[in-house]
Amino acid sequence: MSHRRARKNRRRLVVGVAASLWATGCSVDVQSENAQPETPGLNRVDVMFAQMMVPHHDDAIAMANYLQDVSGVDPRVEELAAGIVRSQERENEKMNSWLTERGYPTVDEGPARVNEESVAGQSADQAEGQFLTEMIAHHEHGVDMAQGAVRRGQSPVMTDLAQQMVDDQSREIEQMRDLLAEQ
Repeated sequence: MSHRRARKNRRRLVVGVAASLWATGCSVDVQSENAQPETPGLNRVDVMFAQMMVPHHDDAIAMANYLQDVSGVDPRVEELAAGIVRSQERENEKMNSWLTERGYPTVDEGPARVNEESVAGQSADQAEGQFLTEMIAHHEHGVDMAQGAVRRGQSPVMTDLAQQMVDDQSREIEQMRDLLAEQ
């Protein structure tokens, strides 16, 4: 197994375990030495949501950026992918700024890499189909994470951002399903 693949698998495992613990209501200590675990206007759910959503967004950004290297992609799919990159980069900046302002560690690992072996030699139609299928599943997971933050978070900034993610990604899921149905 390559070093890059091992790092990606390790990262997915950590995020997956943390997401599972979070979804089941278990506590994971995500605080820095300087920050309080529960302060007025926020709780651990808010912090964990921000710290877990940044790498989740990074994976989506990597998937969307891959399409830039494929010629002949449907312009509607390219536009959708570019919009995902813009919105998720903007949201990552907002979440990291929010974390910094409250003394919590930020998540600045950068975009994950697309498994280039699985997409090598694909036609534009194949790349579009894979992108749409995988991004639908990715967004569905993101919507689940965001809904948990809306329900259990306390920070108006984070719960509002999470609700916006639910709304935007749910709309994008429907758009991607429509595009996939046309293939």
